[in-house]
Amino acid sequence: PDHTYAQILNLKNTMNRKRTNFLQPIDHKMNITPYWLLGFVEGEGSFFVRKDTFQLIFTLSQSTKDIAVMLAIREFLYNLPGVDKQSVDISSLRISKREDSNNHNITHLTISKNEFLKNVLIPFFSSIT
Repeated sequence: PDHTYAQILNLKNTMNRKRTNFLQPIDHKMNITPYWLLGFVEGEGSFFVRKDTFQLIFTLSQSTKDIAVMLAIREFLYNLPGVDKQSVDISSLRISKREDSNNHNITHLTISKNEFLKNVLIPFFSSIT
């Protein structure tokens, strides 16, 4: 029993912000799926409207340590059906970094291009439950 408790405590103490090793094996391939992304967005994402311009905005936030995940999500979103790659460059799905109020480095994926939100992202999320 004490050994099991110690194992659980050790796992807990290496999760989330206490995690120090973020390296993946060289052959690791991220597999972003629609349902995984839906769950991730439900926990880490938000849609909102800017009050001054009434602009639609979608954003995801994650620790900068997980930037590889954010890049994979951006790539997944950019390759969704309906993306007009003639008018939407992948840089329209902006990734930025900043420090939050607790001095944690945060990465944001922000999409504010109305056509992408209305014609691609909202229909994509509406098609899955």
